[in-house]
Amino acid sequence: MAPPRRSTATSSTGGSIRPPSLIRKNARQQQQQQQQQQQQQQQQQQQQQGEGSPSPNPTATKQTVACPILTATSRTPGL
Repeated sequence: MAPPRRSTATSSTGGSIRPPSLIRKNARQQQQQQQQQQQQQQQQQQQQQGEGSPSPNPTATKQTVACPILTATSRTPGL
């Protein structure tokens, strides 16, 4: 009877292979960190556009980024 492949693989590498549970935990932590970093970057970009933008009307640029359909409908009656 030949031993199962899993046991031979772990023994041949000296037990350096992590159990799948640890790998999944680490992967989840990395994904959460990446998502948090992306959210922070987006918030910083929005703040830079709104506060330090060279455009004369920063509020208009924020509205267009948020939802262009509402701004288009709200602008037409004003004009």
